[in-house]
Amino acid sequence: MENLYNELERILCSEVDIHVAVVETAEALNKSLRENNIPEIIVFTQRHDEQICQIEKLEEQRIEYGILIAKKLGMKTKEPKLVNLIENAPSSFKHRLGDLHRKLTKAINDLSK
Repeated sequence: MENLYNELERILCSEVDIHVAVVETAEALNKSLRENNIPEIIVFTQRHDEQICQIEKLEEQRIEYGILIAKKLGMKTKEPKLVNLIENAPSSFKHRLGDLHRKLTKAINDLSK
């Protein structure tokens, strides 16, 4: 079970990092659009597309590991919520996973601004 939570933690760390990078890319892209800098627009659009693909892959991995953890915990849900996995995590993981969940939520909220 610890290996599953370690992998979930790794995935969440990667998700936080990539979401923060997407926010930075979006800001740079907006600046390039305002300045009508076509070469930069192309670069930042490509970077943004690559980052979105990375997010999709990480989300799939997070869901996959979430399902595996939920099964091990005997949870009867098809696709468990991250908050439920954190609540049921071993005490050594609860704080770190909760912190990563908050960071991820903040990064997603920052992206929607």
